[in-house]
Amino acid sequence: MDKNSYLYKAYQSVLKVLKAPSFRYIVIGLLMLYLSLTLTGGKGDAMVSTAIYFIVGLGFTLLLGYAGLASLGTAGFMALGVYLFGILTEKELGGLPAPLVLIIILAVGLVLGLLIGFISLRIEGIFLAIVTLGLSEIVVEIMKNLSRLLTRADLFSSKHVVLWFDKSQLTIYSVEVKYFIFILMILVMVLIANIMKSATGRAMLSLKNSQSAGQMMGMSLLKYRLSAFIIATLLASLGGVLNMAYYQYTEPKNWGLTTSLLVLAAVIIGGAKSIIGVLLGTVIVFSFNTLFLQQIQFFRDNSSFTYIFSGALIIIIVMFFPGGLYHLGLIIKHRTINLYKKIKEKLNKSKLERKELEYGKDEEYRPFEAISY
Repeated sequence: MDKNSYLYKAYQSVLKVLKAPSFRYIVIGLLMLYLSLTLTGGKGDAMVSTAIYFIVGLGFTLLLGYAGLASLGTAGFMALGVYLFGILTEKELGGLPAPLVLIIILAVGLVLGLLIGFISLRIEGIFLAIVTLGLSEIVVEIMKNLSRLLTRADLFSSKHVVLWFDKSQLTIYSVEVKYFIFILMILVMVLIANIMKSATGRAMLSLKNSQSAGQMMGMSLLKYRLSAFIIATLLASLGGVLNMAYYQYTEPKNWGLTTSLLVLAAVIIGGAKSIIGVLLGTVIVFSFNTLFLQQIQFFRDNSSFTYIFSGALIIIIVMFFPGGLYHLGLIIKHRTINLYKKIKEKLNKSKLERKELEYGKDEEYRPFEAISY
């Protein structure tokens, strides 16, 4: 094909689009949306939950995998989005429109991220994780008591979510919210991927590996730590908003330490530096039971064994593949390529041996004068 022809240029353009990471993320998002619309028996809702926690996990990926900062406050940041969205959009409590409430919650999450970012300048490691855990518990208790004060009930259920300043409302398990969740998931994947590949991501990794070396090269510890915590907090708050917008129901036990640990487990299992790995980890932690184990009669009859199976799977991955499923995938890819090369070499060698048996070995080159007649 002529390289100057229109068809060749069009082919190269299409090939470039197919190889772009953004195209891969769009395909993943559309596939998950299709599954959430077609699967039944709770599987569709499991895909929606996977998308919500995946968005939260992507922020945690940047925080842990690139900035190297430990946090156990994810559940509290999600609770902030859940309760504030439910309270501020409830028609009986004021009924602000959902887009305005989303902006308010993100602004509160921004302030919270700034606060924790400044704290991280003085505290690191396990002590930072304990501080974020304590802050998370404070936020959850404030939100829980605020909802109890306003609704006089421990379980918060939002029944009238105003979409805008008119009479339109969001309904529970709304298809429109599904579209919004998966579109946001695609946008967040593209955003985090660009941050990872940008100068910001490289600077975060440099400071994670060596703070002193990074600061000597002019990298601002304050700037990149604040950026990591702000992004993680905003995405966690956004995940809480999406959870409440779709399910419109919550209870305090959903936002304890267990939720934060599950998000942490999803990131570690998938691989803290891989977007696709985090997606696989989120599916294993939050949806594996509903999508797969519940289809087996034994696990349906003995529901407690599902936790044993999931826990054993997590232990195996963490023990033998510390880099997560992403690292495991790289190992399989590398070994597959080496195996293919070895098979190809053996086939070529056997082909050459058959040719030599049939036709004999090639004569060695001899100069003209050495040949006798």
